[in-house]
Amino acid sequence: SVKVPENGWGELLGSMSKTCIEEDDEGVIRRVKELEWMSDEMNKNLEMNDSYVIDRSILQANWLRQLEDDGVEIRLNEVIDQERFEDICDSFDIVIDASGASPVSESILDIPRNEKYQLDTISSRKVRNFNEHPKTAVGSYKKKFYWINTRSENQATVGAVTKNIPD
Repeated sequence: SVKVPENGWGELLGSMSKTCIEEDDEGVIRRVKELEWMSDEMNKNLEMNDSYVIDRSILQANWLRQLEDDGVEIRLNEVIDQERFEDICDSFDIVIDASGASPVSESILDIPRNEKYQLDTISSRKVRNFNEHPKTAVGSYKKKFYWINTRSENQATVGAVTKNIPD
């Protein structure tokens, strides 16, 4: 069993059936049956059919352990420049770049980003009493939106988009 990290996030996964994650996997926190939408125009509860709150850090740690058990070579915290990246690609049949939101391979392979669909966000895990808050909610204000996603009665991930949503 992987220890729950201090900085774990509660994240909404909108369609779990489209992933390899199972409901009983360690790291699946709870099923989301409805999402509360809050805005100046309306407050509405939206029914959710296949949505769950997950702790991605626990799920990914378990995947990492399973891949290592299956003989996959994992390289963590390795500085990769273009020459090293090419050496790795020449040495393996398959290379998966899981280096994060700005993957190492993106700049090396000159992969363009579609800025229209990229949103800058900030989020944080908060510890306080969330009994009176909606379990999972999204709100909007002047073409920006925010969210709250509870992990438990006393922990939630809260966040906001830091620039306007594209038209």
